[in-house]
Amino acid sequence: MNLFLCTNYAKDHWTQLKMICDIARLIHCRSELDWKQVINYANSLRRIRTLFVGLFLVQNILGVKLPQEIYEKMQKDEVAKSLSEQVQKRLFQNQGCDPGILEKTFFNLKLRETLQDKARYTRFSSTKVLEQFNNKAHSFISGLKPITQKLINYRK
Repeated sequence: MNLFLCTNYAKDHWTQLKMICDIARLIHCRSELDWKQVINYANSLRRIRTLFVGLFLVQNILGVKLPQEIYEKMQKDEVAKSLSEQVQKRLFQNQGCDPGILEKTFFNLKLRETLQDKARYTRFSSTKVLEQFNNKAHSFISGLKPITQKLINYRK
């Protein structure tokens, strides 16, 4: 469940403090949590960095105590540490502003652990960016249509 929440909230770029509180509450309620199993499962899905970002956030923001072995593993992932610091900065210095498209893209790219996953994400995200651009261009052009029609009618 921790991994699921961390993955979902990472997808949403940890834009709300509530997300971090949810993870902390889950850890608190599940004191018998088998951390070895959680780590193994995250590794098997290549989502260990995503999990670590969430764990860094609950530890640094809410002071949640994690098992020493988990803490030591987390400390080895400098990228996860950096991403969690980026989230904290955005949450508290930018009053929780949503990240822009470039920030989201680079954040998601850094979450990926393997070159294959980075390539797959790059292909996926470039398609999404083009779709968004096309939608905005279409909206802009559609918005010009009534203005153009008025100009044509005015000239008559």
